[in-house]
Amino acid sequence: MISRKSIIVFLILLFCSGLQAQLYQWQTYTNKDEITSLNYFAGNVWATTTGGLVRFTPALDTINSYIKSDGLGSVLLNFTTYAGDSIAYIGSSDGVLSKFDLSNGSFTNYLFQGRDGSNIVLYNADTSAGFLWIGSSIGVIKFDRVRNGGEVKENYRTLG
Repeated sequence: MISRKSIIVFLILLFCSGLQAQLYQWQTYTNKDEITSLNYFAGNVWATTTGGLVRFTPALDTINSYIKSDGLGSVLLNFTTYAGDSIAYIGSSDGVLSKFDLSNGSFTNYLFQGRDGSNIVLYNADTSAGFLWIGSSIGVIKFDRVRNGGEVKENYRTLG
């Protein structure tokens, strides 16, 4: 028969171990050695890497990294571009375009897929008025940044 003292000790250990687990926070690391592009906007140097996004703020001498656990849609990145309204766009090799709101640090992600369901590689982009022009593995994509929070307007597959 289990003694009353054993049950009390067991319950104390059970609850203490639960409190102990709350002291530690999970940290994820990715390899950011391979830089795929550099850009300067909003007072920061932005580096896209094969391990996420890195922001260097020279005025404060600080470095911030962003990966999937921070809300970034992918870590296999190819470009950043600035829309001029506290919004940056980050494109990836696996078809994810991430909209980064610099004012609050939030990400919105869009997945680009071809007709066959495979992900489209996003190589580079530039902004013009309310549009983002994206060079991709299927041609040029005209992305409406404003309508419905962002949507593909047209695809230009045959150039020339």
